[in-house]
Amino acid sequence: FANNVWSATVFGSGGQVSMAFSKSGSTFTSLNGDGATLVDTGSAYVLTLSNGAVYTYGNRSWATSDGTTVQARITQIDLPNRTRINMAYREVTYCTNNLDGCSGGTWRTKIRLQGVTNSHGYQLHYNYQANNSMTAQQGMNWDKLVSVRALNMAVDACDPAATTCTYSQAWP
Repeated sequence: FANNVWSATVFGSGGQVSMAFSKSGSTFTSLNGDGATLVDTGSAYVLTLSNGAVYTYGNRSWATSDGTTVQARITQIDLPNRTRINMAYREVTYCTNNLDGCSGGTWRTKIRLQGVTNSHGYQLHYNYQANNSMTAQQGMNWDKLVSVRALNMAVDACDPAATTCTYSQAWP
């Protein structure tokens, strides 16, 4: 938020859309006049669009605040056709050098999208260049996307938050 104006961003068929809200006390009021609502539940922000789509910005333990900016990631989308989409994230903290105790280095925390599932039983699983951060190089490569695998979870079970999965067949 900036100057008491909060924004929520979603991606739709037309691309990225940002909506602006003013906040007075605990009430958010749309500045776009489009019927969208934004509610702070205490554990998440919930954006409801005029078409009935509901976007939950959860994982507030991962939200950051420097006094002028608050960020949260979309963790769930409920579409008007009753389709539910869930996002799973992973977090890592690493030191920018490999010295004991991070002497002379800086601790960095990164968050990446690991998997997306839907209520129809499908998943997009994201594969990255590195899955641990024991060294500074691994930490820098930890969020570099290598590939995305689409799979049917009725055929191959895979935890969407897992760094790797084993498949019974080749998926696109």
